[in-house]
Amino acid sequence: MNSLLSEYEDEGKWLKGLRLLYVEDEEGIREQLEQFLQRRVQRIVTATNGQEGLETFKQFKPDIVVTDLLMPA
Repeated sequence: MNSLLSEYEDEGKWLKGLRLLYVEDEEGIREQLEQFLQRRVQRIVTATNGQEGLETFKQFKPDIVVTDLLMPA
């Protein structure tokens, strides 16, 4: 397993194939992290709240979800 990790660590190549859903209610934070992640993953989709995130998850079927834990209901 160490050899597999070392293949990708140097340039984060394993990230390049990921489809990511990012859910964040604060616009400024969402925009900044989205720009950062755009350069590192294959595709990123954002949502502004939990309901929108769930709907987007069902449609987009991401490999990984990054979410704010404290959002209004």
